[in-house]
Amino acid sequence: MGSIKINRFLTVMNRKDRKTLFEAMKEQFGVDKKLDDVAYLVSNRGKVYCVSHDIRDMAWESFRIDRAGVYVGKWLSDGFRPSMEGSKRIGPYATKNIIRVNKQGVMNWLKGRNIKTQGKKDGFYLVRYNDDFLGSGKLKNDELINGVSKSRKTTTLIL
Repeated sequence: MGSIKINRFLTVMNRKDRKTLFEAMKEQFGVDKKLDDVAYLVSNRGKVYCVSHDIRDMAWESFRIDRAGVYVGKWLSDGFRPSMEGSKRIGPYATKNIIRVNKQGVMNWLKGRNIKTQGKKDGFYLVRYNDDFLGSGKLKNDELINGVSKSRKTTTLIL
């Protein structure tokens, strides 16, 4: 089928690209389920978005956009880093690389602070509090580097 280039910024991921994405999710987080109920777009900067399958029916020539749908993550040189929404999408199916935090950990995470851990190997991890997934970060030298964007950080949190 091949990938469909929407414009110079966005491309609808073809079957091969989706397979690569699903393999990364399986390898990094143990996600066995193929989340193929939506179409995936990839930007020229490696950002991945999910949209309805009806995207193929749109007249994209008339739009001047560089993103569409829900941002689910980004390809980096060492793997796929899910966004907050991406972690909520794949989190329920993840079986590994999950760091559970307590109430204080949630407050620190959403304020943009890093989390100290021990005994885990470096890589990308999902952050979980009870049944909620709060995003992802990269573990390096026993410290989970916060991946929350500046616009989503908060100083007040009610739990």
